[in-house]
Amino acid sequence: MIEEAHKAVDDDVADVLVFGGAAFAGMAERIADRLPAPAISPVPHAVALAEVTFKTGWRKASKGPFSPPSPRETKGLSDDLRTFFQSN
Repeated sequence: MIEEAHKAVDDDVADVLVFGGAAFAGMAERIADRLPAPAISPVPHAVALAEVTFKTGWRKASKGPFSPPSPRETKGLSDDLRTFFQSN
């Protein structure tokens, strides 16, 4: 990963390295001192964003890219599953 990180910075001009996926959990923190750019693990950042969202009372968007998707037709689902997907 360290070698690939150097390639990403040198060849692709990456200015941040994102270590995503369960296999890389905690790796960014363990090897940060050997990497040529800042490295992050997305899960702690996502948790922090969720905490801030809750603490500040952000509400769901009603329009735009962060709004809930429009209802979709379902086929072959039980009544309970169909109701669940229609209400969420």
